[in-house]
Order: sequence, then structure tokens, then C-alpha cells
Amino acid sequence: MILELGFRPSTRGTLAYQNGDRMQRPEPPARQQHGPHVNRRRGLTGHPRSQSIDTVSIGPRWAATGGFGPKHHPMSIRRDRRVTEADLAPGENTEPAVELAPAELEDRGRYLATLSFRPFDGSEVQHIAGLADTEEFARAAVCEAVRAALGQVQTLAPDAPAVRTFINAASHMHDIRQALGALESAQASTDTNVTGQLRLYAVVAYGRTYGSRARPDLATFIDLSPDDAATTARLKIIRNKHGAHSENSMAVTTPVLDLQQELDGSITIKQVSGITVETPMPASFVAEFTDMLHRLIEQLTAALQPLKTAIVEELTSEQVRAVFVEPRPLQFLVTPVAEFEPDVRRPVYPSSQFSPVHLDIGDDSSFYASITR
Repeated sequence: MILELGFRPSTRGTLAYQNGDRMQRPEPPARQQHGPHVNRRRGLTGHPRSQSIDTVSIGPRWAATGGFGPKHHPMSIRRDRRVTEADLAPGENTEPAVELAPAELEDRGRYLATLSFRPFDGSEVQHIAGLADTEEFARAAVCEAVRAALGQVQTLAPDAPAVRTFINAASHMHDIRQALGALESAQASTDTNVTGQLRLYAVVAYGRTYGSRARPDLATFIDLSPDDAATTARLKIIRNKHGAHSENSMAVTTPVLDLQQELDGSITIKQVSGITVETPMPASFVAEFTDMLHRLIEQLTAALQPLKTAIVEELTSEQVRAVFVEPRPLQFLVTPVAEFEPDVRRPVYPSSQFSPVHLDIGDDSSFYASITR
């Protein structure tokens, strides 16, 4: 499963969650007092620990929450909103429900999120509510609170050889997913120009899985079938000779003259034009490309499982306890746009924890993070 998070660094500080092909982008409230917290020395770590996120008790017990960090719903979440308390197994919780806060609580937040969970000891179901100025912050507040109540911590992994191998393999999933997403968006588009551009981007995105100087090729982690290897070879050519460079017959430019015969019989040239005809990839080949990406996602998902196991086996109990006691959140170092330089080599983990992000604060630009499970 891949969960993508898009962050718009505007004054409203809204987030977008995407899972599969469903996108939920909450509308920002009119009364927005707090945007995302940007610490220019320590990076962007989420929402500040302030009164803009508040957790209140509506059940027999409750767990206080800190601020908002890059955390998501626990894996034990029950997605069925109709689930009853009796259905919750130990360690499970319902999906957060978000609504406008009652008038008497509006001074603590515009939105109220609630959820229920059953402790691991199987005791009585507990209830948590969170108040915040946006729907997504309220939802994040109760999710973080239930993690704390269940003793769950999300942190960056300690540096280890197994961790770096997993990073190299998992990073390919981002590119494969982007390629597949572009093809699916192209299929849904009614604009033929947009369709062609998205399909060409899919070729470029998939092409990133080969020939990188920063990580091993995709084929290092999975075995391509002869048919998929042949399709990949053709895609490499399209990428190199059409997508990145104009060399092959998929785009051909010819000169055209508009001529005029004058009254005296002479012929004059009124206009010289260049007509470029771009031939798209055949629909049957696009279908092969799409099917291949689905197969590669399945293969890579399976290949990642032993790599995850290797991390569990390689990290010592002391290393695990250290990051449990002092979790290390993922941080995005907001860097002035004037320092943008595309030739900077990708940082190697663990220095990638502080990867620079160049954003025009207040503009409608975005950056995206994908989580491969």
C-alpha cells in the first residue's frame, strides 16, 4: 500500500491525503490561525505544540496529545464507520470522525475529531476527542493520541546496511507508482494533448528506475520476465530518443509554404511554417506498459518483505529502544528558493532526514512524500 501526502505551504496549511485513486483534500476553514510550523534551523516538523491542537476526554480515560507530526493512522485502524465498540479487538481503533466543534468548544478549535479504541489488555473501550483549527489537524491529533495510549511510536530507523538496502529498493516504488498514476490520469483525461503528455511523463518516471548514479537499478531487486524486459527496453528507447531528446521518428518537423499567384502570374511566398507531427505511443503498447507496471508493483512489494525482515533482525534491542525513547521524526528543511540548485546529488541516509525542500512560502506549490508499506 502506498499513501501519498501532499503539503501546500500556504497560509492555510492544508494537507491532501491520497490512498489508491481516492483523493481527499479538506476545504480549509475560514478561521485559520495556525499554519504548518516552519523552523528554519531545524526544518519543518509539522504543527507546533500549541493550543491550536487540543485533546479532551469524552470517555472513561483519555490520552493527551502533543503537536502534529508526520504520522498517520495506526495499522490497526477499523475503516468501517459502522463498527460498534464490541467489534474492536485489543489494539484496534475506529476511524476518526470529524465534525464542527460545539459552540462551547470553538475557542479551543473549529473542528472536533473523535475515535474509540480498545487497549491491548482487552479492557473497556476508551474514547478520545481532539480539537484543532483544521479537519486534518484534528484527525491527526486523535491518531497521535491513540498511538501514545497504545504505546506506539513512529520514528526514522537507525542507520544500518539493511536499512540502506531497503531504502534503495523502496525508492523504486515511488517512481513506478508515479508512472502508473500518470497512465491512469491519461486514461481518464478527455484532452488528447494532456493524455499524450501524461503518457510520455509515465515513460520518464519509469525510466528513473534504471541508470541512476545514486542507487542500484530496479532489476537488482526483482527479476523481469522476458516480455517485461523487452517492454522495458523499448521504453528506454522512447525515453532517450523522444522523451528526453528529439531523435526518433515519433516527432518529425516539415516545412510548409503558403504560396500566392499574383495578377502578373508571379508566385510569391506569403508564409513559411514548420509543422511538427508527433506520433503517440500505440494504445496497445500503452496497455502493455500499464499491465507491466501492475506486475512490477506486485513483485517489488513481495521483494520488500525479506528486506524489512532483515532490518528487524539486524537492529539491536538497544538501537530500537533508543529511538523509542527519543523518536526521530522526518524533517523537511525549508530552504530559500534562491539556493535552488538541481545539480545537487541526492543525500545518502541518514543525512536525507534533513533533505532540503525549496518552496515559495505562500505560493500554491507543493511537495509530495510517498510511504511504501
